[in-house]
Amino acid sequence: MKMKIFSLMLLLSFFSLAATAQELPLNRMYMLNGYLLNPAVTASNASNAKVVARQLWVGWEEAPRTLVGSGHWRLGRDKKSGVGGMIYNDKNNAINRFGFQASFGHRVALSNKINMAFGLALSAQQFSLNTSGLYGNDASDPLLTGATESVFGLPDASAGFLIYSAKAYFGASISNAFQSKIKLRTDGASESAVPRSVFLTGGLRNEVNYSIVWEPSVMMLWTQGFPIELHVNTKFRFDDKFWLGGSYRINNALQVMAGFQFLEYELGYVYEYTLSSLNRFNQGSHELMLGINLEYRRPLRRSGAVQCPAFL
Repeated sequence: MKMKIFSLMLLLSFFSLAATAQELPLNRMYMLNGYLLNPAVTASNASNAKVVARQLWVGWEEAPRTLVGSGHWRLGRDKKSGVGGMIYNDKNNAINRFGFQASFGHRVALSNKINMAFGLALSAQQFSLNTSGLYGNDASDPLLTGATESVFGLPDASAGFLIYSAKAYFGASISNAFQSKIKLRTDGASESAVPRSVFLTGGLRNEVNYSIVWEPSVMMLWTQGFPIELHVNTKFRFDDKFWLGGSYRINNALQVMAGFQFLEYELGYVYEYTLSSLNRFNQGSHELMLGINLEYRRPLRRSGAVQCPAFL
Protein backbone atom coordinates (compact mmCIF):
# COMPACT_ATOMS: atom_id res chain seq x y z
CA MET A 1 0.00 0.00 0.00
CA LYS A 2 2.80 2.40 0.90
CA MET A 3 4.51 1.62 -2.42
CA LYS A 4 1.33 2.43 -4.35
CA ILE A 5 1.00 5.75 -2.57
CA PHE A 6 4.67 6.53 -3.20
CA SER A 7 4.41 5.66 -6.91
CA LEU A 8 1.31 7.80 -7.34
CA MET A 9 3.05 10.72 -5.67
CA LEU A 10 6.01 10.37 -8.04
CA LEU A 11 3.83 10.34 -11.13
CA LEU A 12 1.87 13.36 -10.03
CA SER A 13 5.15 15.09 -9.30
CA PHE A 14 6.48 14.30 -12.76
CA PHE A 15 3.53 15.79 -14.58
CA SER A 16 4.26 18.98 -12.65
CA LEU A 17 8.04 18.71 -12.96
CA ALA A 18 8.59 21.71 -10.77
CA ALA A 19 7.80 19.47 -7.83
CA THR A 20 10.40 16.80 -8.55
CA ALA A 21 13.11 18.85 -10.23
CA GLN A 22 12.73 22.15 -8.40
CA GLU A 23 15.80 21.56 -6.23
CA LEU A 24 18.17 18.71 -5.76
CA PRO A 25 18.59 17.74 -2.11
CA LEU A 26 22.14 19.09 -2.46
CA ASN A 27 20.75 22.38 -1.27
CA ARG A 28 19.38 20.73 1.89
CA MET A 29 22.83 19.37 2.76
CA TYR A 30 24.57 22.73 3.23
CA MET A 31 25.00 22.31 6.99
CA LEU A 32 27.59 19.62 6.22
CA ASN A 33 28.99 21.12 3.03
CA GLY A 34 28.47 24.81 2.26
CA TYR A 35 29.94 24.49 -1.23
CA LEU A 36 26.73 22.72 -2.31
CA LEU A 37 24.76 25.88 -1.59
CA ASN A 38 27.01 28.72 -2.75
CA PRO A 39 29.91 28.58 -5.26
CA ALA A 40 31.50 31.58 -3.50
CA VAL A 41 32.77 29.11 -0.90
CA THR A 42 35.33 28.16 -3.56
CA ALA A 43 37.36 31.24 -2.57
CA SER A 44 36.18 31.96 0.97
CA ASN A 45 37.25 28.84 2.86
CA ALA A 46 40.22 26.51 3.18
CA SER A 47 40.67 23.96 0.42
CA ASN A 48 38.89 20.72 1.24
CA ALA A 49 37.29 17.60 -0.20
CA LYS A 50 34.08 16.03 1.09
CA VAL A 51 31.75 13.13 0.45
CA VAL A 52 28.14 13.40 1.68
CA ALA A 53 25.56 10.60 1.59
CA ARG A 54 21.88 11.25 2.29
CA GLN A 55 19.14 8.66 2.81
CA LEU A 56 15.60 10.03 3.08
CA TRP A 57 12.63 8.39 4.75
CA VAL A 58 14.22 5.25 6.17
CA GLY A 59 11.71 2.40 6.17
CA TRP A 60 10.04 3.49 2.95
CA GLU A 61 10.87 1.23 0.01
CA GLU A 62 12.72 3.01 -2.82
CA ALA A 63 13.00 6.20 -0.77
CA PRO A 64 15.21 8.99 -2.19
CA ARG A 65 18.96 8.78 -1.67
CA THR A 66 21.81 11.02 -2.76
CA LEU A 67 25.58 10.68 -2.95
CA VAL A 68 27.80 13.74 -3.52
CA GLY A 69 31.54 14.15 -3.86
CA SER A 70 33.00 17.66 -3.97
CA GLY A 71 36.20 19.60 -3.50
CA HIS A 72 37.58 23.09 -3.90
CA TRP A 73 41.10 24.44 -3.93
CA ARG A 74 42.33 27.98 -3.34
CA LEU A 75 45.06 29.06 -5.75
CA GLY A 76 48.24 31.08 -5.45
CA ARG A 77 50.20 32.30 -2.49
CA ASP A 78 47.59 34.88 -1.50
CA LYS A 79 44.68 32.39 -1.84
CA LYS A 80 42.45 35.00 -3.47
CA SER A 81 41.06 32.71 -6.16
CA GLY A 82 39.89 29.13 -6.21
CA VAL A 83 38.46 26.36 -8.36
CA GLY A 84 36.07 23.60 -7.39
CA GLY A 85 34.15 20.63 -8.66
CA MET A 86 31.32 18.33 -7.72
CA ILE A 87 29.80 15.08 -8.94
CA TYR A 88 26.53 13.64 -7.66
CA ASN A 89 23.89 10.99 -8.14
CA ASP A 90 20.32 11.38 -6.87
CA LYS A 91 17.93 8.40 -6.96
CA ASN A 92 14.24 8.96 -6.27
CA ASN A 93 12.34 5.76 -7.11
CA ALA A 94 11.69 6.07 -10.86
CA ILE A 95 13.64 9.32 -11.23
CA ASN A 96 17.43 9.39 -11.35
CA ARG A 97 19.72 12.40 -11.78
CA PHE A 98 23.45 12.23 -12.35
CA GLY A 99 25.44 15.42 -12.75
CA PHE A 100 28.62 17.36 -12.27
CA GLN A 101 29.67 20.96 -11.66
CA ALA A 102 32.80 23.08 -12.07
CA SER A 103 33.24 26.43 -10.32
CA PHE A 104 35.55 29.41 -10.02
CA GLY A 105 35.67 31.90 -7.13
CA HIS A 106 37.57 35.05 -6.23
CA ARG A 107 37.98 36.99 -2.98
CA VAL A 108 38.56 40.71 -2.45
CA ALA A 109 39.22 42.62 0.77
CA LEU A 110 36.64 45.30 1.57
CA SER A 111 38.58 46.38 4.68
CA ASN A 112 41.14 44.97 7.09
CA LYS A 113 38.47 42.75 8.66
CA ILE A 114 35.82 42.28 5.98
CA ASN A 115 36.10 40.22 2.80
CA MET A 116 33.84 39.56 -0.14
CA ALA A 117 33.94 36.37 -2.18
CA PHE A 118 31.98 35.62 -5.30
CA GLY A 119 31.67 32.46 -7.36
CA LEU A 120 30.27 31.11 -10.61
CA ALA A 121 29.51 27.47 -11.38
CA LEU A 122 28.56 25.69 -14.60
CA SER A 123 26.86 22.31 -14.46
CA ALA A 124 25.29 19.55 -16.52
CA GLN A 125 23.10 16.61 -15.56
CA GLN A 126 21.41 13.54 -16.92
CA PHE A 127 17.73 13.13 -16.04
CA SER A 128 16.22 9.63 -16.34
CA LEU A 129 12.70 8.31 -15.79
CA ASN A 130 12.21 4.54 -15.41
CA THR A 131 8.55 3.56 -15.05
CA SER A 132 9.14 -0.21 -14.98
CA GLY A 133 8.78 -0.35 -11.21
CA LEU A 134 5.70 1.84 -10.96
CA TYR A 135 2.14 0.71 -10.56
CA GLY A 136 -0.30 1.41 -13.31
CA ASN A 137 1.92 0.80 -16.39
CA ASP A 138 -0.18 1.51 -19.44
CA ALA A 139 1.00 0.68 -22.98
CA SER A 140 -1.26 3.42 -24.35
CA ASP A 141 0.57 6.08 -22.34
CA PRO A 142 4.15 6.78 -23.50
CA LEU A 143 5.10 7.76 -19.96
CA LEU A 144 3.78 4.53 -18.41
CA THR A 145 5.13 1.81 -20.70
CA GLY A 146 7.84 0.57 -18.32
CA ALA A 147 10.61 1.96 -20.52
CA THR A 148 13.46 4.22 -19.42
CA GLU A 149 13.80 7.64 -21.03
CA SER A 150 16.80 9.90 -20.47
CA VAL A 151 17.90 13.41 -21.27
CA PHE A 152 21.62 14.20 -21.05
CA GLY A 153 23.15 17.64 -21.07
CA LEU A 154 20.73 19.97 -19.32
CA PRO A 155 23.36 22.72 -18.94
CA ASP A 156 22.81 25.18 -16.14
CA ALA A 157 24.60 27.69 -13.95
CA SER A 158 24.67 29.05 -10.43
CA ALA A 159 26.30 32.11 -8.91
CA GLY A 160 26.70 33.62 -5.47
CA PHE A 161 28.55 35.94 -3.15
CA LEU A 162 29.55 36.07 0.51
CA ILE A 163 30.41 39.15 2.58
CA TYR A 164 32.07 38.09 5.80
CA SER A 165 34.38 38.79 8.68
CA ALA A 166 35.72 36.39 11.30
CA LYS A 167 32.48 36.81 13.31
CA ALA A 168 29.61 37.35 10.87
CA TYR A 169 28.54 36.73 7.30
CA PHE A 170 25.81 37.38 4.76
CA GLY A 171 25.46 35.69 1.39
CA ALA A 172 23.17 35.04 -1.54
CA SER A 173 23.18 32.57 -4.40
CA ILE A 174 21.00 31.56 -7.33
CA SER A 175 20.71 28.12 -8.90
CA ASN A 176 19.17 26.89 -12.16
CA ALA A 177 19.88 30.27 -13.75
CA PHE A 178 19.35 28.93 -17.29
CA GLN A 179 16.13 27.10 -16.39
CA SER A 180 17.03 24.08 -18.53
CA LYS A 181 14.07 22.20 -19.95
CA ILE A 182 13.46 18.50 -19.40
CA LYS A 183 11.84 16.93 -22.43
CA LEU A 184 11.24 13.16 -22.45
CA ARG A 185 8.75 12.91 -25.29
CA THR A 186 9.38 14.04 -28.85
CA ASP A 187 5.98 15.71 -29.12
CA GLY A 188 6.95 18.08 -26.31
CA ALA A 189 3.96 17.11 -24.15
CA SER A 190 6.14 16.40 -21.11
CA GLU A 191 8.49 19.36 -21.46
CA SER A 192 9.03 21.45 -18.37
CA ALA A 193 11.61 23.99 -17.21
CA VAL A 194 13.45 23.62 -13.92
CA PRO A 195 12.57 26.72 -11.87
CA ARG A 196 15.19 29.10 -10.50
CA SER A 197 15.91 29.23 -6.79
CA VAL A 198 17.41 32.01 -4.68
CA PHE A 199 19.12 31.44 -1.33
CA LEU A 200 19.83 34.06 1.32
CA THR A 201 22.06 33.14 4.25
CA GLY A 202 23.35 34.94 7.31
CA GLY A 203 24.85 34.14 10.67
CA LEU A 204 27.14 34.98 13.56
CA ARG A 205 30.10 33.40 15.34
CA ASN A 206 30.06 34.13 19.08
CA GLU A 207 32.74 33.03 21.53
CA VAL A 208 30.88 31.97 24.67
CA ASN A 209 34.18 31.32 26.44
CA TYR A 210 37.68 30.15 25.57
CA SER A 211 36.48 26.70 24.50
CA ILE A 212 32.86 27.11 23.31
CA VAL A 213 31.68 28.93 20.18
CA TRP A 214 28.00 29.47 19.33
CA GLU A 215 27.01 29.86 15.67
CA PRO A 216 23.37 30.83 15.03
CA SER A 217 22.28 31.22 11.39
CA VAL A 218 19.30 31.44 9.06
CA MET A 219 18.71 30.44 5.47
CA MET A 220 15.81 31.54 3.27
CA LEU A 221 14.94 29.71 0.06
CA TRP A 222 12.70 31.07 -2.68
CA THR A 223 11.80 28.85 -5.64
CA GLN A 224 9.58 30.05 -8.48
CA GLY A 225 6.05 28.85 -7.96
CA PHE A 226 6.58 27.68 -4.36
CA PRO A 227 6.23 29.28 -0.91
CA ILE A 228 9.29 30.79 0.74
CA GLU A 229 11.11 28.31 2.95
CA LEU A 230 12.92 29.43 6.12
CA HIS A 231 15.60 27.49 8.03
CA VAL A 232 16.68 28.47 11.54
CA ASN A 233 19.96 26.84 12.56
CA THR A 234 22.24 26.70 15.57
CA LYS A 235 25.59 25.05 16.18
CA PHE A 236 27.94 24.84 19.17
CA ARG A 237 31.65 24.10 18.75
CA PHE A 238 33.77 22.75 21.58
CA ASP A 239 37.54 23.31 21.45
CA ASP A 240 37.28 23.37 17.65
CA LYS A 241 37.14 19.58 17.79
CA PHE A 242 33.51 18.65 18.42
CA TRP A 243 30.25 20.30 17.41
CA LEU A 244 26.54 19.83 18.09
CA GLY A 245 23.67 21.58 16.38
CA GLY A 246 20.10 21.69 15.24
CA SER A 247 17.96 23.08 12.44
CA TYR A 248 14.27 23.86 12.05
CA ARG A 249 12.70 24.18 8.62
CA ILE A 250 9.52 26.07 9.39
CA ASN A 251 6.52 23.69 9.26
CA ASN A 252 8.66 21.13 7.44
CA ALA A 253 11.35 19.28 9.40
CA LEU A 254 13.61 19.18 12.44
CA GLN A 255 17.29 18.23 12.31
CA VAL A 256 19.84 17.33 14.96
CA MET A 257 23.50 17.07 14.02
CA ALA A 258 26.91 16.33 15.41
CA GLY A 259 30.49 16.06 14.22
CA PHE A 260 34.12 16.02 15.20
CA GLN A 261 37.51 16.87 13.73
CA PHE A 262 40.75 14.94 14.13
CA LEU A 263 43.77 16.62 12.58
CA GLU A 264 42.76 17.34 8.97
CA TYR A 265 39.83 14.90 8.97
CA GLU A 266 36.17 15.64 9.73
CA LEU A 267 33.11 13.47 10.28
CA GLY A 268 29.56 14.83 10.44
CA TYR A 269 26.10 13.33 10.91
CA VAL A 270 22.54 14.70 10.60
CA TYR A 271 19.25 13.10 11.59
CA GLU A 272 16.07 14.65 10.18
CA TYR A 273 12.52 14.17 11.43
CA THR A 274 9.76 15.11 9.01
CA LEU A 275 6.92 17.22 10.41
CA SER A 276 4.53 16.54 7.52
CA SER A 277 2.12 13.60 7.23
CA LEU A 278 4.96 11.58 5.65
CA ASN A 279 6.33 10.92 9.15
CA ARG A 280 3.73 8.18 9.52
CA PHE A 281 5.47 6.12 6.85
CA ASN A 282 9.16 6.46 7.72
CA GLN A 283 11.67 6.59 10.57
CA GLY A 284 13.41 9.79 9.55
CA SER A 285 16.32 10.67 7.27
CA HIS A 286 20.09 10.44 7.68
CA GLU A 287 23.12 12.28 6.31
CA LEU A 288 26.76 11.34 6.75
CA MET A 289 29.75 13.44 5.74
CA LEU A 290 33.46 12.60 5.51
CA GLY A 291 35.88 15.42 4.78
CA ILE A 292 39.53 16.40 4.69
CA ASN A 293 41.05 19.87 5.09
CA LEU A 294 43.69 20.16 2.36
CA GLU A 295 45.29 23.20 4.02
CA TYR A 296 45.55 21.74 7.51
CA ARG A 297 49.35 21.96 7.61
CA ARG A 298 49.42 25.40 5.98
CA PRO A 299 48.53 28.12 8.54
CA LEU A 300 45.96 30.55 7.16
CA ARG A 301 47.79 33.51 8.67
CA ARG A 302 50.46 33.17 6.03
CA SER A 303 47.97 33.90 3.27
CA GLY A 304 46.34 36.80 5.10
CA ALA A 305 42.95 35.14 4.52
CA VAL A 306 40.02 35.10 6.89
CA GLN A 307 37.67 32.15 6.53
CA CYS A 308 33.93 32.65 6.31
CA PRO A 309 32.51 31.43 9.66
CA ALA A 310 29.48 29.95 7.89
CA PHE A 311 31.34 26.94 6.60
CA LEU A 312 34.26 26.25 8.94
